[in-house]
Amino acid sequence: MARTPRTTIVHDDPDPSPVWTAAVLMASTVGAFAVLSVFLAHNHAWTDALMRRIPVLGPAESLGSDPVLAAQIRIVAPTARFVTLADRSNAIVVTAAVVNDATVPVQHVVLEAQALHLGNNVAAAAASCGKNVSERLIKRMSRDEVRTLMRLRPSRALVLAPGEKASCQVAIASIRGEVEEVGYRVASAEPTEAHPSADRPDGSPEAE
Repeated sequence: MARTPRTTIVHDDPDPSPVWTAAVLMASTVGAFAVLSVFLAHNHAWTDALMRRIPVLGPAESLGSDPVLAAQIRIVAPTARFVTLADRSNAIVVTAAVVNDATVPVQHVVLEAQALHLGNNVAAAAASCGKNVSERLIKRMSRDEVRTLMRLRPSRALVLAPGEKASCQVAIASIRGEVEEVGYRVASAEPTEAHPSADRPDGSPEAE
């Protein structure tokens, strides 16, 4: 009688559980975030430099903006004037001075102005402080040129030591309809590289 050929059966390994895969992925993500957080917390100068290079939407110039510092920048002597631009459109030129009431130097101070009608915001603009042009020159520009001018940064970064004052200018182009009031605020302010360390309040380096 002929012998029938035989072979063994190989069972496939069971697939890993989706729950286990998700748990491993979550633990790895949390661990990586914890390591990154510890590194950033102990290297504030490097962290600030990195944040200043990341742009954001809105009036703030970068992620380096500190709302706590912006709240300590005082606005004094604000004025607002209607002007007619070269393309016959209307604009509002807002000028003011800002004073650094914080205990640390700040830079890249941004002033934001809003044109209000019956309490509603109808137009807004923001510009970096320390970059002022004459009102006569603004009148020779079109509204598109004014918008471009507001987006430009000063050739040299404005740094305000504690107690120092600087001038700011914002032009709100494309004004349509009636405007009764102008609102204004410091939208952004960033700490300088020389601000005190979080580990040592006086900012001095740790002794080795």
